[in-house]
Amino acid sequence: MNIINQAYELVPVGALKPHPKNPRKGDIAAIGESIAANGFYGSVVAQRATGFILAGNHRLKAAIEQGATEVPVIYVDADDEQATRILLADNRTNDLSGYDDAALAELLKGLDSLDGTGYDQAAVDKLLSEAIAKDGVEADGDQWTGMPDFDQENKIGNKLTVYFASQDDRIEFGRVMGQKITEKTTMIWFPESQKESFKDARYSSQ
Repeated sequence: MNIINQAYELVPVGALKPHPKNPRKGDIAAIGESIAANGFYGSVVAQRATGFILAGNHRLKAAIEQGATEVPVIYVDADDEQATRILLADNRTNDLSGYDDAALAELLKGLDSLDGTGYDQAAVDKLLSEAIAKDGVEADGDQWTGMPDFDQENKIGNKLTVYFASQDDRIEFGRVMGQKITEKTTMIWFPESQKESFKDARYSSQ
């Protein structure tokens, strides 16, 4: 692995230039929210010869909007062609990455506040709903600890309508039941294994 010559410095924002050929369009507002909540961490990467930013163009803009007068910079000694490759690679490698949506949703759900994460509650709810629809979830058995055994006398089955006060309630109910419950779900069987036994049964309100 070739580690190119680098130097880390705290630099006045006026000494840096957004790269004029950067094709990336970043969300300055979202980056600014992160800086406001978490502070400016890490650094931007700039070409020593030109002062052009190769990684962190939008972080610099957001930092300036947040009132920054200096930012940490890693300068690299690179010719123009190598600098262009670094610029493109930094953008493209981000594009090629992905998420484990279920793990991401659980990580976000565990936070006291979503401030500074780039996510809002609607995005978290969507992630949880899609994770359940795609992969299903295992029921949280601990929530049933201490519940009495139930021997249903009516072997044909009973119908129960459940109303949810919020999206979170629906998602949590799906987790507890261990079944895929999406916004389009109209019926589930519990336990799921009994579904085939009742496939010819019909519900009547008479």
